[in-house]
Amino acid sequence: MFYNFKRQAAFIIIVLSICNIIPTCAGYKTEITRSFAMTADCALPKIISYFPQSISNGERIFVNVIGRGFEKGSRLIIKGFVVGKRYMKVVDSGSLIVKVPKGVPAGKYPVLIENPDGSVSNEVWFEVRS
Repeated sequence: MFYNFKRQAAFIIIVLSICNIIPTCAGYKTEITRSFAMTADCALPKIISYFPQSISNGERIFVNVIGRGFEKGSRLIIKGFVVGKRYMKVVDSGSLIVKVPKGVPAGKYPVLIENPDGSVSNEVWFEVRS
């Protein structure tokens, strides 16, 4: 049975190679001249968690965002508005820090990350209390 599994796996790899349907992910590349368009979830930036999840509008605070796929030059978008580089720093591909200034109006705001290539993360909500 194990022998058949190895043959089946080899056959699938050969077929995918011939058809040029080898997905790439997380920076791995192939030397294929033709490509097959695929959307790989691992290629998109993703916000996994952030702390704190809400603040008072009288506070000046830093929010730590944990995720994956963040790139230098990524942009933070809050309620459709791009946050300037002055208020955000990409630490590495899995974390970034956002400086929230005092006086942000109270409310719940949709937040997402956009990488320089245009790929966009999942949306999370951040609350500013009065």
